[in-house]
Amino acid sequence: MSPKKGVFDMGDIAALIDPSCAPRERTAAPTVGEDLKYDFTKPRGDVVRIKDVARDRCFDLLEEALRRLKP
Repeated sequence: MSPKKGVFDMGDIAALIDPSCAPRERTAAPTVGEDLKYDFTKPRGDVVRIKDVARDRCFDLLEEALRRLKP
């Protein structure tokens, strides 16, 4: 397992808990051909794209949750 993968997974959850830690944009979703190439001339609706996740905020959220679990 890559050390970067764990942060990526935490980022997904953090973005759901605190959307401000993961700026996002809505953009057109391209068609994907049988050859798995993207065709941007035939959009298939919208997709939400997250460009960056605030790493420190992700860990802050994790630490806050762990503190709440501590007896």
